[in-house]
Amino acid sequence: MKNNYLRIMRIKTQPFFFLIGIISLISSCAETEDIDSTQNTSEKKEPVESVAKRFIESKLEISAAEKYKLDIYKSQLDGDNDEDAVVTVNRYNYAVEKASQSKNPGKVAEIGYMGPYNSIFYYDGATGTMTGPMEIPSTPISPLKISFEKVMSEAYSDVIVSFRIRNSCFKHIYTIQNKKPKLVFGWKIFDGFGSPDAKALHLVFETTAVSLPKDIRVMKANILSSSEKQDYNVDEPVLEKLNEEEFRFFYNPKEGKYAIKASTLKPKAD
Repeated sequence: MKNNYLRIMRIKTQPFFFLIGIISLISSCAETEDIDSTQNTSEKKEPVESVAKRFIESKLEISAAEKYKLDIYKSQLDGDNDEDAVVTVNRYNYAVEKASQSKNPGKVAEIGYMGPYNSIFYYDGATGTMTGPMEIPSTPISPLKISFEKVMSEAYSDVIVSFRIRNSCFKHIYTIQNKKPKLVFGWKIFDGFGSPDAKALHLVFETTAVSLPKDIRVMKANILSSSEKQDYNVDEPVLEKLNEEEFRFFYNPKEGKYAIKASTLKPKAD
């Protein structure tokens, strides 16, 4: 019986450990990447609206003729009294242009122009400086979605980035450290949307008495069917969120990121 349980748990957690490896790789790349920043030496700080376009076009070498999407999301992100911002850039038109120059444009289009065409930048409200880019490999047909949640502390918000890879969706959670976004958690929210094997989950952030950062609970969800015609690579499914925990994660300060709570891998009592 014990051997059967261990085999089941190995199968169940294989996608989890694969995903953790991917998250570690992305986190490592993000930490070692040389991220440039503006140096605002004037007494009066420029607002993000004035800095963003000039800084982004310089760093990404965007030509005056290129049409791209830029969005600004404001919140208090680092514990001081100044409002900060996350700026997203979507270069879908550039991705299509690059695909047309490739050896197999049809194949590139089939996989949703997957590549480094979605990026985030961070604007520090206290200093008026901007850092980036941090590229989010994803499908540029769908721009990044940004939301804020108090995960690490009640004194400030953390950044949740949702991105698509064809008919799958991922969420990454970043906290601001040393005026730069640091990846602390990532998970696949739904996969195989539109197929018989579609799966979905949702996240719950729970305050505990053990540590200041909240626990992250990965909960089960169902994808509700729709009578409307849908583009499964773009549209968002409607989820029925269940109160059934799949995994639980706690913040590990030594690693600087979230780790799975071992108790969620143990057999449940009858």
